[in-house]
Amino acid sequence: MSASRVSVVLLLSASLTGADTADLRKSAYANPPSVRADGQGTDGAASKDEFTTIFMEALKKEDIEQLARLHCWDGVDDEVKADKMAQLKSLCRNKDAIKAASFIPLSQEPSLQAKRTIKAKGKLYAFNLETSELFKVDSSHDGVPTSLTFRVGKKNGRYFFPVIAPQ
Repeated sequence: MSASRVSVVLLLSASLTGADTADLRKSAYANPPSVRADGQGTDGAASKDEFTTIFMEALKKEDIEQLARLHCWDGVDDEVKADKMAQLKSLCRNKDAIKAASFIPLSQEPSLQAKRTIKAKGKLYAFNLETSELFKVDSSHDGVPTSLTFRVGKKNGRYFFPVIAPQ
């Protein structure tokens, strides 16, 4: 793993105490918003431009709930929800390091094209949306430019970050 990847991973996985995690599980963030009963999303974004704008504005305002609305929560268990919300909280704490975000072609990261399963704590997980796009976040940590690429998928014509869910 390159130094830039390590610093970004550290940025996104800043340690939280057990109390922080417990607080997140009890908070409204532990139950992220969902798609309305009619299936039309108030979550996600209708276009790539809207997705990027929502992401950057939510980050600027440290609006964890709005960042959560960009994620697809279908089938996600409580433990993964709490972990994801903790990551979003950490991302907001490090918002000043984020310089830009944009969509990039899926072909630029071949390793993210395949559907992957992850085994953790005796369970098998997979992303709950097929990756159709990539979202690159550029940052600078201690003066060193870094970037991180996230999967993005579409559901009901709207863009979302997929989240791992038990299989």
